[in-house]
Amino acid sequence: MKPTAIGEKVIPSMEPFNSNRPWHVEQFDGSDWDLVIFAEADKNNADPAVAVSKTPGEDGVGMIAAMWQSAIPNWPGTDIRGIGVAEFINNWLAEEAEFNVEAKNKLATTWGSIKQVD
Repeated sequence: MKPTAIGEKVIPSMEPFNSNRPWHVEQFDGSDWDLVIFAEADKNNADPAVAVSKTPGEDGVGMIAAMWQSAIPNWPGTDIRGIGVAEFINNWLAEEAEFNVEAKNKLATTWGSIKQVD
């Protein structure tokens, strides 16, 4: 996988790498998903990439990201995954995503209320 222009901008630490499980871009043709491709081996294999739903759901538009899909326990050279995800969050997700999360009655909020000390 080699960074695309947007990949170089959004994830500047990313260098070329091998992906075992890239997204096959043609599988999204004619679907309700738009792809944002940050690295590609060719026009049909992408990783990392984000699929953004064109159809707003009840709580807004959904998305799913696949990032550095390599089936190896130890990353060769410098492990980009941690800093790469942080760069993705700061440089793309923060600008492009909408977060409509209702915290009321969610497990973390309930547990925080139970554990709160006055």
